[in-house]
Amino acid sequence: MKYTLLITVCLLLYGSDSFSKNTIAWESEKKEVKTKASGLFSKKRIAKFNNSKGAPIGSYAKTLAVDNYKFQWQPRWNFVGLGGALLPFVLQSIDQSTLGIVETLPQKNAEISSIIVFINLYTMKVVNYMLMTGKDVREFCYVPFSSNVVCLIKYPFNKYSPKAKFQLQTMDTHIDLPVSTSTIIRNEPTTLCCSSDGSKLFVGFKNSNRIKIYNTEELTDKPISLKTVKNPIAIKRSKDGKKLVIAGSEQIQIFDTEEQIIPEETINLPKFFTPDKIILCSDDASSFIVSNYGGATYFYHDENFTKITKRTDADVKWDPVGQNILISLPQKKTIAILNKSDLENPKAEFRYKRMRPATNGKLYKIIKLPASGAGIAVLDKRGSLYRLYKKRQRWYKEIIINQPKPQ
Repeated sequence: MKYTLLITVCLLLYGSDSFSKNTIAWESEKKEVKTKASGLFSKKRIAKFNNSKGAPIGSYAKTLAVDNYKFQWQPRWNFVGLGGALLPFVLQSIDQSTLGIVETLPQKNAEISSIIVFINLYTMKVVNYMLMTGKDVREFCYVPFSSNVVCLIKYPFNKYSPKAKFQLQTMDTHIDLPVSTSTIIRNEPTTLCCSSDGSKLFVGFKNSNRIKIYNTEELTDKPISLKTVKNPIAIKRSKDGKKLVIAGSEQIQIFDTEEQIIPEETINLPKFFTPDKIILCSDDASSFIVSNYGGATYFYHDENFTKITKRTDADVKWDPVGQNILISLPQKKTIAILNKSDLENPKAEFRYKRMRPATNGKLYKIIKLPASGAGIAVLDKRGSLYRLYKKRQRWYKEIIINQPKPQ
């Protein structure tokens, strides 16, 4: 059954802050509507409306934003019992200017759809979104120097072939159309990362010791296979683009990418430690943080690992301006700001949940805001997004997106 997209817009005007309710409907070749899905998102044309306000030229926020339109979005997260919202994927751009959030819209008796929302972190406003109809987006990565992103899509379920399959798709965020789509991938991808010039896509795979290198403009081209660490769970490129860092089971491997991609260094991780996240803390990838959900977090500097905490069930972030580490400490229910030269004595430590206005969710993501003095943003497991900032030696909280209602 082939499905085409029919988008109808019902304008429900309750004042200047109201949403247009976009209804997505799929119909068969016989024009019989099978099911509908609703989301609170709108796109209204307003001449000279500047969505890229505050963002520097060349930043992702400047490139991805679509001006002359006002975007609004109110998430309708899927809630799982008392466990909170099901947040599929959240990614901050490497220059810290943009936050991309994936929201899934599950349908009864139909394929899942996704929406990817882009927020300008200089203004904390939605500046663009993509409706991925009939596509279950699991994660994405930004393509430098373009308005494109590469999405990892779980292929629709087939009862005759129940094993999960995947596809990669390069999308132009300005027109919601694919630039290129890969063939079906049968091994499960675990991580995506683009090269600094945007021409290459590095993909790691579950239960593998290889990554594959795709052409982002022609994903159908046969990828190059490169041997690396076991189970590559995270791939990061350095800010200068000269290094590629791959974290896996027991080891981290650093590749030199200046002329050709060759292994330069292999670093053994602490015994019995396997990370699920790596955060680079220097432009040349000489220092980094590795973290394991529910386990320890280490800081690697001067060729040594230093344990920051024995356990974290939330996020850790690097602040390149202040040269600080931002980390959630679940034992104390706080966010700590650590200087890399003195990891035992936090520069600041505060209980964000006790700050007014009150919020109830556990911390999910810490987002370092790019503007000077803007502070940090926090996304919690109830779907709330808020900004924490310091003024006259005191921390304050500003709600950006309040806890959404369950879908």
